Amino acid sequence: MGSSPRQVLVLSTIPDFTLAVIRTAALAGWVPHVCSDQAWGADRLSAHAQRRLHLPHRDLVEGTPEALERINRYVASRGIELVLATDTRCTRMLIARAGAIRGAAVFPMPTAEVFEQFYDKWTYYQFLVEHRLPTPRTVLVRSPEDADRLDLDWPVMVKPPRGESGTGVRRVDDRGALRRDLEASAAGGTLPLLVQEFLPGQDIDLDLLADRGELDAWLVQRRAGADMHFPEDDRLVSLGRSMCQAVRYHGVGHVDMRIDERTGELKIIEFNPRFWGTLFFASWFGVNFFERGVALLGAERPPFTPRSGVCHWLGAEPGNLWFDWSRSVENPHEFVLVEAFTDDGAGPHVTSAHFAAAMTTLPQALAATPRIISRQVDGAGWDAMGEMKID
Repeated sequence: MGSSPRQVLVLSTIPDFTLAVIRTAALAGWVPHVCSDQAWGADRLSAHAQRRLHLPHRDLVEGTPEALERINRYVASRGIELVLATDTRCTRMLIARAGAIRGAAVFPMPTAEVFEQFYDKWTYYQFLVEHRLPTPRTVLVRSPEDADRLDLDWPVMVKPPRGESGTGVRRVDDRGALRRDLEASAAGGTLPLLVQEFLPGQDIDLDLLADRGELDAWLVQRRAGADMHFPEDDRLVSLGRSMCQAVRYHGVGHVDMRIDERTGELKIIEFNPRFWGTLFFASWFGVNFFERGVALLGAERPPFTPRSGVCHWLGAEPGNLWFDWSRSVENPHEFVLVEAFTDDGAGPHVTSAHFAAAMTTLPQALAATPRIISRQVDGAGWDAMGEMKID
């Protein structure tokens, strides 16, 4: 008989981040539990998100005594071994309140000082300039009049100093449009703002995990339609290593960069000191940042082999409701796939080119014919089990 599966409590206020992390944890053989401020979200469609602790938004993101007490009671009652945060709000809270978590380890995270320095786009820009790392020219503007004194080529990018998921980021094409934008922002109380040199070119990112300043694992990634490409590019890895060493960065991070099509030069845009929404691509591709982060809590650090290639994402397929992989806790070579489609999406799925390609390539990795249960059922999500309801 195998050992009991390990339990992890995932703190999150953004369903997409929740899904990315719980799927990754499940692939590593852990049983995810979700602590969220939302009674319902897209993550509820996942089989991995049915074990839940619901907290009011303010209590969760501020880590109030009431919230911490409920988290600790949940940890004790469910046998939770690890607590981690996905998004910015929950990561900030957990960094500040990590010492109040009882009975469970806390996933590696940067210090509060480093977290805030890298999260704030203006202080991060100043860090890049100080360390002579390549980045687009950026100006902090505090009033509409600053538009008249701006010495940047057009167009420019305007963005709030603090935020995530692209909220408030826009392109402005000329000085007059910028003046009107800043006047509207002043009226709405959203100044100051960053005005940044626009770089025509291609986005390319670096996923990383660092152990007190030293890179433990990394992937260079570039989105291409529904697929994720993981190319080899030592330039990104070198820049990531320099940043992490400079501040002894600890934990996961996602660095947004862009290749300037005019010069071919690589420029750093921003650093997200937390998990990222496309994490599952990396996990499916074979680099499980959750699993490696857990290993940092132990005595042994497993070797890392850099990888490159392409990862296809079936979850982007029209009609797909969810697509969850997990690994057996008794047999690490056995995997379980739970997927669901709408009535209109099932037929196109099995006749698609990527399904045909999978039928050709996947048998090479099989030790036996896969077992399957395929049924048409009512509904579009998971229902609560009436015989074992827990409030």
